[in-house]
Amino acid sequence: MDLTIIGAGAMGLALAKGLRREHNIEFLVRDISKYEQLRDEYIINSIDGFDISERAIILAVNRTAYPV
Repeated sequence: MDLTIIGAGAMGLALAKGLRREHNIEFLVRDISKYEQLRDEYIINSIDGFDISERAIILAVNRTAYPV
């Protein structure tokens, strides 16, 4: 199964490490430095304009990461 993780912090990375043996993991990131860190191990996409319809999503963000 393909899984999309929104959030590439400690929580998202821990989930990916545990799930990567059985699933294809991709990340949505908003920070270019996270992209550069993860691009060799995972599929990385920018969160801007990405269509999440028909995807299995794991939300792994701090509650203060996206203020209202």
